[in-house]
Amino acid sequence: MGGMIRRPFGRGSVSVIEPVADPRAYMTFKASAPVSSHWTRVPCGEGNCSDYRNGFFIDVDISTELGAAQHNYLANKDKKRKGTMQKISATVYRFTYPPGSQPFAGNNHEHYAPIDRPAYYLVHDGDWRGNPTGNKRFLDVDDWVDMFANHQDRLATEKQKG
Repeated sequence: MGGMIRRPFGRGSVSVIEPVADPRAYMTFKASAPVSSHWTRVPCGEGNCSDYRNGFFIDVDISTELGAAQHNYLANKDKKRKGTMQKISATVYRFTYPPGSQPFAGNNHEHYAPIDRPAYYLVHDGDWRGNPTGNKRFLDVDDWVDMFANHQDRLATEKQKG
């Protein structure tokens, strides 16, 4: 068996087992439920959001232009949230919000819940390096599980043969 190698994946990379054969020697089984088609956006209160559940705080430094603008908004204009303000230092203020407060927008506050739609179950030739034959099939879950089990059994049988 080969060692581990890093390969690109999304915005980062993942470790995978280094292949010991050409992609034509492999078969890939993939179950997928993409966010775009199988999930719906939900508010923090429905998305098990820790900031919504536990409360949160924001520190702003009024010595910066951004901090001064944030302080003005949080102290005078934000009508959605009821928090408390505490002076931390000469220029830093902490705004603390209790549980149940709507957090501010951002990546930590994009919550999704699955919709009632079955995943896609795909089988194709090749591996992460590509599908050299172009063969691919979408199956229902029972056929996919059965095909996967049969494939694993064939691999185990070949391994026992040596």
